[in-house]
Amino acid sequence: MLDLDGWAHMYSGKVRDLYVPQDSSVSPTGDVVLVVASDRISAYDHVMPTPIPDKGKILTQMSQWWFNQLRNVAPNHVVSYDVPDEVAGRAMICHQLNMYPVECVARGYLTGSALAEYKRDGAICGVALPPGLR
Repeated sequence: MLDLDGWAHMYSGKVRDLYVPQDSSVSPTGDVVLVVASDRISAYDHVMPTPIPDKGKILTQMSQWWFNQLRNVAPNHVVSYDVPDEVAGRAMICHQLNMYPVECVARGYLTGSALAEYKRDGAICGVALPPGLR
């Protein structure tokens, strides 16, 4: 957690930290949040003890690229990349949204408990899949 002028820490997740404006100088409407990607890593819902240097910057760059690619296809929550110097390159100012507690993991292969479930049931999380997947 960082001490950022004009922002108050609101929440820390597995990888990202959220901050809200402390006063109207940051956001006159107050409907934004500063999303800061950390260098923390997590696996199977556990934060690992050793961070990966600059992981947060890479994650933010990937997000920016995708938001730019899709900006004419679908709206997104990004307001600005003009963030405090302490978090430059690893943060974005976004509209506050109501969060749905859903996580999506995209992989090019089956592994772990998903593979075991597929071998047993021919499905993952109750969704039938074609036979022969590896």
